[in-house]
Amino acid sequence: MEKEKLYRLQKLLLFSFAFLLYANTIAFEYALDDKILITENAFTKEGLGGIKDIFTHDVIVGFFEKGGKQTELFAGGRYRPFSHLSFALEYEFLGENPHVSHFINALVFALTGILLFVILHQLFPPEEKKPWYLSLAFIATALYIAHPIHTEVVANIKGRDELFSFLGGLGAIWYVLKYLGDNKRKYLVLTALCFLFGLGSKESVITFVAIVPLTIWFFTDKTLKENIRASAPLLIAAVFYFSLRVAILGVSEGGGSSGWMNNPFVHSTTGERFSSAIYHGLIYLKLLVFPHPLTHDYYPEHLPIVGWTELGTLASLLVHLGLGTYALIKLKSKDFIAYCILFYFITFSLFSNIFFVIGAMNERFLFIPSLGFCLALAYLLNRLVEKGPKLRGVYTVLLAGVLIAYSAKTYSRNKAWESDYTLSTTDVQISYKSAKGNMSAGLSYLDRADEVDDINEKRKIVIKAIEHLNTALNIHPTYIQAMLLMGNAYYNIEEYENSILYYEAILKINPNYYFALNNLEHVGDLCLKNGLYETGIKSYLALVNYGHASARIYSEIGRAYGMGLQNPATALEYLLKARRLEPESPDVLQKLGVVYSLLGYPSRALGILDTAIRLQPQNANLYLTKGITLQGIGMNDSAQLYINRAIQMNPDLQR
Repeated sequence: MEKEKLYRLQKLLLFSFAFLLYANTIAFEYALDDKILITENAFTKEGLGGIKDIFTHDVIVGFFEKGGKQTELFAGGRYRPFSHLSFALEYEFLGENPHVSHFINALVFALTGILLFVILHQLFPPEEKKPWYLSLAFIATALYIAHPIHTEVVANIKGRDELFSFLGGLGAIWYVLKYLGDNKRKYLVLTALCFLFGLGSKESVITFVAIVPLTIWFFTDKTLKENIRASAPLLIAAVFYFSLRVAILGVSEGGGSSGWMNNPFVHSTTGERFSSAIYHGLIYLKLLVFPHPLTHDYYPEHLPIVGWTELGTLASLLVHLGLGTYALIKLKSKDFIAYCILFYFITFSLFSNIFFVIGAMNERFLFIPSLGFCLALAYLLNRLVEKGPKLRGVYTVLLAGVLIAYSAKTYSRNKAWESDYTLSTTDVQISYKSAKGNMSAGLSYLDRADEVDDINEKRKIVIKAIEHLNTALNIHPTYIQAMLLMGNAYYNIEEYENSILYYEAILKINPNYYFALNNLEHVGDLCLKNGLYETGIKSYLALVNYGHASARIYSEIGRAYGMGLQNPATALEYLLKARRLEPESPDVLQKLGVVYSLLGYPSRALGILDTAIRLQPQNANLYLTKGITLQGIGMNDSAQLYINRAIQMNPDLQR
């Protein structure tokens, strides 16, 4: 077969392999952080009209009110307009369609695989004596495509920032190689544009400022001057991007978030942070070699905080020191494995929690660093062939075994990303010690319960949610999101007393937490409506006790005591508090009139009702209340006039 046709065949096979591996995701829904960038992002939903905001704000801002008043809830600035733009364009022209989004992710991943192969094919041309399917470029690319660690990026629509970022970085490498080949300056411009696209999709590709010159030095015979000239566009693009980022987002004050879910080391000493980060590094390496089990959730306490004397920490330290020592010793001789190690260390450095805290461990952080491992594995497997033709069969079997195992794991792991429900309920079985994982599972079960009509089945599902939320709170007793969901869960099964306890517990931590305040008022209203007056009062008093009293709250407490518990004296106490806050509220004045009448003060009652009628002369209920009050003191003729007037204004009162 002609070389060109063979080359095209390899690209077609790799493209098809990558796309088909993730084709099952096309039927999936939105999941996890997709709401932040797509389904609940105001800028995305403006389509073309949101482009200006996308390019002038943190990517998180559109998730909140326009202007981003609450973006401090998320640590770190995120200026990623290009990946965000793709979602806005999708929304403009195709609407909110997760299947299209998943299709695009699979397509971009397949294109990334092709570009990776093209670059590797140029750097490591196939040897004549080996079959094309055993070439280093083909095998390394196939291993990279098949590796299950990438499912979090490709199967999650939000992972497009990682896809675009790597695609931009690879584009920069490709045009650098093109420039080194024929010295045309247009390739320098294209290098800068590709890298700018990568940075503007996710800034972590900044490590390619080091990777590109390292690659040139290792695998070409170019001089230092030629290397610097070819790599300079990446530095220029990086300076431009970060200058723009600072101009738009400002300078980060650093320190990250103080929340335990955003910073797993917030309760740890500096020594524990570093020892734990080193230990976690060993887990990352283990996932590259043996990617099982996989989970999207490594939040506290799924991974432990460990000290320097732990066996895992010491083992990780030895492994990383060994790899680093080998790379440095072999650097001068341009050893291939040394390059792979350096590629991994450099691209992973930003996520290591060594230089700064990035947050909890995530499998997506290995999306680019895993290439170093795949290159090393392909190289080591290839060495078997070099040792003799007799080992070619062993090599082929080993390679086929790895690719089949990786592909099967990838395909099966994809299924977890079908929806929020499948993801959270699947991964909590792995991350059962994670507060966030249990909270997410609880939320998913509550959402599922809302879809069920059968009362008994609904209760069973809510009980499952409560079990996970209890676990979350045992791990993290001040976890507000879990407390809120626990309150909601008890509300769903009509255990309002327990619901109030959790909402009130939130206010002990944050007296101004909107959702707890809103839910307490709603529970109070519902309890009064259903005749659960004491429970309703308890819910309202929780608001009062944490500084959120209002005329309406006092008025409803007064109504509960007066009409429900037949305690007009206590009702009067709260209604007077309501009047002090809103002296001219017709509703409060009407209730006061009723209570004064019940307490035997008809003249006060009538005077207050007259004031209310003067303030709101079109309120039929006020006339009816005055008529009933007049009846109570024997003024039947006058009473009938007011009652008739009320019925004339609102005929429904006659019923």
